[in-house]
Amino acid sequence: MTVPLDRKPVRLHLLRLGEAFVAGLLLALLCGFFWRAAPLPVTSIEVAAPGRGWHIDPLAALTVQAQVFGKQPTYVTLAYRTASDPQWTRMRLRVVPDRRSGRVRYEFPQVRESLRFFLEGGGCRTGVYEVAVNDQVALASVQAFYEVPAYLDLPDRVEASADLMGMEGTRVRLVLGSSVPLARMVFQMDDGSPEELSATDGEGRTFEKILYLTRDCAYTVWLHPHGSPWAVCGVRGTVRVVPMSPPLLAGAAKAARPVAAARESLTLFPIRAVRHLPADQHGEQSL
Repeated sequence: MTVPLDRKPVRLHLLRLGEAFVAGLLLALLCGFFWRAAPLPVTSIEVAAPGRGWHIDPLAALTVQAQVFGKQPTYVTLAYRTASDPQWTRMRLRVVPDRRSGRVRYEFPQVRESLRFFLEGGGCRTGVYEVAVNDQVALASVQAFYEVPAYLDLPDRVEASADLMGMEGTRVRLVLGSSVPLARMVFQMDDGSPEELSATDGEGRTFEKILYLTRDCAYTVWLHPHGSPWAVCGVRGTVRVVPMSPPLLAGAAKAARPVAAARESLTLFPIRAVRHLPADQHGEQSL
């Protein structure tokens, strides 16, 4: 016996299944719309470039500052590598929250060589920044202009040496040249107070110091680069003074005036006249 199939419940189930499918489709479309309209917050890091650009003087401090936007992580990582270091050094920096962003700051106290660095955190990574170091701070040239007192009758001279030596009372104009522009240059005797020298050019590379040779001593020239609290020892020099004793004065005058010195050094002796006698007899008579 065949039982007739009731198709009404089947149609009802199919209708409900279709309604559920349409509802799910509409829900997925609405979710996609809101996801596009309000995307999930992401992290972005912006590094602030220094006013002078990414190049600094040797031994100067370098400050790295950045802002973190979007989703702010608690920490970001600073990775850096110097020119002589093949490995990256990583440091965790805390993000200081602000009103609209977070702030990150780190300072390299002394930069001796060029370096590269980048920041990463919250799934974001910045580009690699390269910091170039200017020429090494050093004393490039030293010239000493000697002006000997006039009564010595000796010629002036110029020497390219920081070790000074001359007669007592000699005036020396010391011209010091730096390899890079300096904030200041300081001259200091070992037993004296530091003296800031005046630059003779507009760049801060050439400085002068006037001194008189009066006693034996030693001195130091300190170089102060821009933006650095540290000073670099430019040169250590000595001062040797030749005292003005009468024999030395006479010797110096004779060396400067050889003809006059030769005349002054002649000693007068009695002149004796010699009369010629026969070959077997000789005689002399004093005048």
